Formats: sequence, structure tokens, C-alpha cells
Amino acid sequence: MAEERNEMVDEIRAKWDAKNTVFIDLFHIPENRLKLFQALHPEMKDVTVDDIKPVTLNPVILNLSYNDLGMLVRDKLLIFVEAQSTWSINILIRILLYLAMTYQNYITEHKLNVYGSKKLEIPEPEFYVIFTGNRKFEKDYISTREDFWNNPDAQIDLRAKVIYAENKNDIIGQYIIFSHVLDARIKKLGR
Repeated sequence: MAEERNEMVDEIRAKWDAKNTVFIDLFHIPENRLKLFQALHPEMKDVTVDDIKPVTLNPVILNLSYNDLGMLVRDKLLIFVEAQSTWSINILIRILLYLAMTYQNYITEHKLNVYGSKKLEIPEPEFYVIFTGNRKFEKDYISTREDFWNNPDAQIDLRAKVIYAENKNDIIGQYIIFSHVLDARIKKLGR
């Protein structure tokens, strides 16, 4: 019996995308989305769970783009959060595509006329990348203008705040600590 149990344990391995799975599962819980929002916007103390609507792109049947987390706060603020353990500046282009698809969904849902002359009332977007790898950054944001195209005159500049420091007092820091502990355990013990 003990031998069978040991064989079963030997077959159990950590998923390659364990950190991403934990991130998505963690912020699927409404109270945790609120904690994340409070970590990003501590000045907005009156926001409640009911003020936050998930707008994460998660196609079930079609092979379309998906993102880690999108949330709409009071129909005013659109927040995208992506978790990355391996660095790629291409995250900026993916975020741009997520934004376009999310705005398309928002415009359709609210029956807004993009061809009319009246300015659309759409939520202001914010972009965050939670980085759990070992790389350190010279600044706390990345930008298509500066980091992707290296052109100060580029017509589009999508900027995303990069969060990589461990603040043990909030849910973001706790997720980063979890990721570092998981990486250390995998390095020491294997998957």
C-alpha cells in the first residue's frame, strides 16, 4: 500500500502554468478582486465588491485571445492585470489587443454608436503587469513608445505599470511571494 502511494506521489508534478492557474483562480473570487483593486487604488476606499465587474476575455468555444484579468470598476475604470513569470515586451501588444476586444464588447453591450458625432462615454483604461521573475527594471512601467518602438514620436503609447516588488501587506505581494516560493521549491525538488 505504501509503495503504491509513493508511486502515485512520484507521478504528481507541478503544472507548467501553476502560477498562472493560481493567479486566475485567486482573482476569480470577487473579494480577492476587491483586494487587488484596493492594492492598486488605496485612495478609493469606498469601492465595494458590487462595484467591480469582471470583463476578462475568456472564450470558451472559439480560439480567440484571452487575458489574465480584466475588471470594470463603476463603469468608469477599466483595469487589465497580466501576470508574467518570463519576461516579454510583447505583453504590451497583447494588452493593446485585449483593450480593443474589451472595448468592442463594451460598445456592443451598451449599444454605443461609434459612427456618431457625440463623444462616447467609455471607461478609462489602466494596465498592470505583475512580474514574478528575477529581472529588475530601471523604471516602474513599460511603454510601446519607449520600450517597443523606441520612438518618442510614435503615435500610440500604451503604458503599463510593472509591479515586481514584494509588499507583504497586500494581495499582489502575497501572490509574488507565492510565485518565488514555488520557483524555489521547483528548483530544489523539481516539478
